[in-house]
Amino acid sequence: MLEEIKSEIKVINSFIKIGAYTFFSQRWGVISQFIGIAVNVGVIGIFAKLVTLDADIAQYGTPRFLEFFVIAMFITNLVFIGTGSVSGILRGANFANLYISPCKFVTIFIGANSWRIIWRFLTSFFFIFAAVILFNAKIYFNSGFVVVFISGFVLMLALDLFAAGFTIVTKSPTDPINWFIGLTSQLVSGTYFPIENLPSWLQPIAHIHPQTYVNKFARLTMGGNADLADVWPELRAFVFTTIIMLIIGYIMFKYGFKRARVSGTLGHQ
Repeated sequence: MLEEIKSEIKVINSFIKIGAYTFFSQRWGVISQFIGIAVNVGVIGIFAKLVTLDADIAQYGTPRFLEFFVIAMFITNLVFIGTGSVSGILRGANFANLYISPCKFVTIFIGANSWRIIWRFLTSFFFIFAAVILFNAKIYFNSGFVVVFISGFVLMLALDLFAAGFTIVTKSPTDPINWFIGLTSQLVSGTYFPIENLPSWLQPIAHIHPQTYVNKFARLTMGGNADLADVWPELRAFVFTTIIMLIIGYIMFKYGFKRARVSGTLGHQ
């Protein structure tokens, strides 16, 4: 058992090395990303000072629009790691080869996403670091933030499992789940302004959008320094929903995977 685990870890490590080597072979791409992040922070900082919107952001624990914007972008960048993590592998040209390899599917899943996750964490925290250095953003990391991040990531992963089940059966290049989330996340999730300021006909969509609650709880913990005990009365409903969606997503994915394998279309994308 121990040897098997070591073998799977070596495979994941190989995925990371290949991903890092491929990525850093394009040096200008690496440099330009960090420059782009710094410029993005500068734009946000300047824009936050110019905003005159009469909105109650104090309810989210953020003292200024700067933290209101920065935290939403930071947490979105992190939790959206789960989006496309499974469905993207299924749509990839190498999935058939990966599937017939002696590796377990969970190893393939972790390995194929490992470098993307590592790099997303590095760039996301550089984004926060730049906001703190350039504009003295007040950001906190506590137990509440950890639970919010894990819950948000798992929820996006659960939705992507559902989307992957749809994709593997229909062979569609897009799926309705990730399409809807990607299309509406910035508009209705309160990234740039509280959802209370949305037109009345958009607010029902905002209240069912998962990113709305991720943004809210991230701002309370990272901006208002609320710990887990402070946000748990409201957060537990979100955590419970995440668990339910993970079960549903896994069932959908397992059904779609089994159906495609029986019909012989597993590698046909």
